[in-house]
Amino acid sequence: YMLEQLERESLLPHSCIVAEPTSIQRTGDMCKIGRRGSINGILTIQGKQGHVAYPEKCINPIELLGDRLGALAGAALDNGNEYFTPTRLVITDIRGGMEVVNVTPQNLKIMFNVRYSPLSNVDSIRAYIDSVLSSLPYELSLKVSSLPFITRQDSPLIQTLCEAIKHTAQITPTLSTSGGTSDARFFAQYGIDVIELGVPNDRIHAIDERVSIKDILTLRDIFLHFLHLKAKSANPLIAKEHST
Repeated sequence: YMLEQLERESLLPHSCIVAEPTSIQRTGDMCKIGRRGSINGILTIQGKQGHVAYPEKCINPIELLGDRLGALAGAALDNGNEYFTPTRLVITDIRGGMEVVNVTPQNLKIMFNVRYSPLSNVDSIRAYIDSVLSSLPYELSLKVSSLPFITRQDSPLIQTLCEAIKHTAQITPTLSTSGGTSDARFFAQYGIDVIELGVPNDRIHAIDERVSIKDILTLRDIFLHFLHLKAKSANPLIAKEHST
């Protein structure tokens, strides 16, 4: 909502830092310059329910799927690149039947998720599934929950933040696109350069979730030095005054 309002008022920012927990061992050792998108899928293979004593009268969707399951489960949908790992189809649930041993199921429902790079999209994923199932009677629903994005490494935003990290924490950050989705994706959709930097995520969403005060203070100091560098590039006199 905020970005929609800012766009209407021609006030969209040129760049943005999202303080998502991104670090591994200590604050500043990893930044996220992009994220994979996420697609949720539901695949239903149609059959005809019947008694196992008369298999010729049944159409068993489990048998229809058969060895094709191996071509779906964990399938690499692209080869990835220097920024993104290969896109994979990850099955999260398979169910069918009535939980009895003498009746074949009417249909087989498969739920899955695809965390995908810009090298794949809904159309390419749908085409792959169709190539695997081809002649089978099935229905497929794909829902995009987030889009992939990446900010170029030569962006002034990334270069300045990396310089601030090196100065403050004495480390060179790894630039990554790993992990789940984040709010950074909303900025990227408006063409805004965005990077994520935050405290270590080793306790994220865990019991007794916590972070050390030292890591928070380091993050503060990185952001303060980043602002100093931006002010210096915009107006050396202002930067000198702020540094004193």
